[in-house]
Amino acid sequence: MRETEVQAKITEALLGTLTEDSWVAADPYLLRHLAAHAAAGGRLGELADDTAFLVHADPGRLLEALGAVEPDEHPAARVYWRVAHHLRDAETTDRENILRTTALLDEPEAVARFVAAPDDALRLRWTNVQPSHFHRTLYGHTGVINALAFVTLADGMVLLASGGNDHDVRLWDPVSASPHTTLTGHHGRVKALAAVTLPDETRLLASGGSDHAVRLWDLATFSVRDDLIGTKTRVSSLAFTMLPSGTSLLAAGDIQGFIHLWDPATGQSRGKLKGHRGSVLSLAFTTLPDGTVRLASAGTDLTVLLWNMADGDHLTLRGHRHSVYGLTFTVAASGAPVLVSGGASGEIRLWDPVDGAPLGTVKAHSSWTDVVAATTLPGGDTLTAVTDMNRVVVLRDLSSGKSVTLIGHTGYVKAMVFTTLPGGTPLLATGGSDHTIRLWDPTVAARQSRHIDPDPVSALACTKTSDGMPLLATGGSTVQIRDPAGETSLATLQGHSSRVYGLAFTTLPDGTHLLASGGYDMSVRIWNPVSGAPGPVLTGHTGSVAAVAFVTLRDRSVLLASTGSESYVDSDSITHHGVVRLWDPVAGEPRGILTGHANAPKALAGGTLHDGTPLLASGGHDRTVRLWDVTTSRSRHILDRHRNSVDALAFTTLPDGSPILASGSHDRTVRLWDPLTGGLRATLTGHTGWVTALAFTTLPDATVVLASGGYDGTIRLWDAVSGRSVYSLPVSAIVNALVFAGERLVAGTARGLMVLDHLHGRR
Repeated sequence: MRETEVQAKITEALLGTLTEDSWVAADPYLLRHLAAHAAAGGRLGELADDTAFLVHADPGRLLEALGAVEPDEHPAARVYWRVAHHLRDAETTDRENILRTTALLDEPEAVARFVAAPDDALRLRWTNVQPSHFHRTLYGHTGVINALAFVTLADGMVLLASGGNDHDVRLWDPVSASPHTTLTGHHGRVKALAAVTLPDETRLLASGGSDHAVRLWDLATFSVRDDLIGTKTRVSSLAFTMLPSGTSLLAAGDIQGFIHLWDPATGQSRGKLKGHRGSVLSLAFTTLPDGTVRLASAGTDLTVLLWNMADGDHLTLRGHRHSVYGLTFTVAASGAPVLVSGGASGEIRLWDPVDGAPLGTVKAHSSWTDVVAATTLPGGDTLTAVTDMNRVVVLRDLSSGKSVTLIGHTGYVKAMVFTTLPGGTPLLATGGSDHTIRLWDPTVAARQSRHIDPDPVSALACTKTSDGMPLLATGGSTVQIRDPAGETSLATLQGHSSRVYGLAFTTLPDGTHLLASGGYDMSVRIWNPVSGAPGPVLTGHTGSVAAVAFVTLRDRSVLLASTGSESYVDSDSITHHGVVRLWDPVAGEPRGILTGHANAPKALAGGTLHDGTPLLASGGHDRTVRLWDVTTSRSRHILDRHRNSVDALAFTTLPDGSPILASGSHDRTVRLWDPLTGGLRATLTGHTGWVTALAFTTLPDATVVLASGGYDGTIRLWDAVSGRSVYSLPVSAIVNALVFAGERLVAGTARGLMVLDHLHGRR
């Protein structure tokens, strides 16, 4: 009997042990090992459609086997792959809601398969987010990802290497989408990676970055083999090749225009090449059909240099009008080699790597092309991938001109690399400023071609009308007024000429509602949100407005605060780089300027002490939170416990009347403060990325809940008194803003608007 038949019979026998309660009461052996038996027996497809099995099976063991099913044919498995990184650590009771939320956002075909649990603390009600192309996401880096490279171990296993601003080099298993090893030792940002295979088949990984080091890692022991000597400044690019003589060669480009060469087998320098007049941003090797080895280099001097490695001579290829960020070699339909370059001009240029002759120009997706990569698909077709400033990856067939746009990243894409897995499946890995790595099958993406146009929501605010109904304002490319219970916009407020980053509501003593908005056009606008009528336009900012907040004074009159990226020179000719402006929102007149921050504030929040003293909190790039008495324009407290930029602030009052302030930071923490004394109450940890959104609510039982969100793509709920984590829900998008609207939590994300039911009873 064949092994496949044996495993199929084992699978059948194991399934026969299930009781009427099904997977809830399944033997632990089934939950850990059934997937492996089913994969070996050709029956995993049946289980991949059983959502109860997906919920209860051991995530680590299931992921090891799930690669045996075809994603195109199993929508529930696609949902699982998308959030596998969250399922590993989630409780069984939470996995169903995680999977259901992901299906609602990205896999509509699978929604009916996942039933909402009655005790979910957060449940997605509606969203205007468009589904993204199928991909898997790797989380772990805590900063921008600058470099990616695939490496093959001696046993044939393929790993993905990534390097970023967090100084780490991480290795991942791209088949199971799981972390493998973290290599530490760099003392600065890792900017470049390259796979190295020595003549004796020893497998290495080269890494370089802002600490001036080029480091060789032994992939058998995952330890440092050598630190190459020669670079005296930041390393910006790496490339490796084998010369016809059998000697290995590693090239490193730096920010002074030099290309350093080493034999990585011995660590000996092979000299350096000088031709660029600026940073060398990209390197790529190829071997021509006649055996000639070419090195292409590009950078900030607008040129591409094509080097002959036999004699060190080079050709200068001109045509780009701005810095060139990406290079790759590919093959034309005729079989001839082609050099592809892309840069800030928004053009992809094609060159003959033999003589440097231009072969044509392809218009890029936008005005900025950051990275270029190419691969040959199993059928022989060549595919080129380019990234742009719109957070997308474009797959382009240079022969036909056809392209597919991949949406998924919520920040700029800074790194990209292709490989072919041992089974013949092509794979594209991308990484960038959203701190994530995305894994794509380019052949699947081509079959799912569709246009996706995300509409990020940068700001939110909510108030109650005179009849007690919540009224929601959203800020993005426009300001919209919405009923959070429905998906339609009630009104669009026209006036801002660019993106809106700050929104705030207040109610005047006569019951009139006001909405303030501020944004990139450097203006602050006042609106009547009920009628949509515009009010005063407040001008004076000399940079974009990042935040606005209202403060109610003792006499119930209202001040408006606004802040952003600007410098202010006072009457004594002193320049202040962190400025908060105060306004009378009714008269539209300035009421003062608060100075003290060492850099631009990014967040504001208004509150009141128990004695009625009005307070304003401001936080920003200087890592501090300042508490201001707006009646005197003096700083009461400086809260300096954050280790990075402060992006979010929120005030509330506890049931005993004491105020509390929450702050969220790039240091991945939320901190709770006593505004009266300036003392730190608690530090909340759990987020794995920047915290950029905060919101408080008080439940009917007087429990105060804090919601937080950010770059890790999750929304977390906390008990604001104890600091205890209550719930966490992945939403597959950077969370820019949060606000409670009655019994709903509204999230403004980089992909659009999400409205969730907040169900109080959970835990």
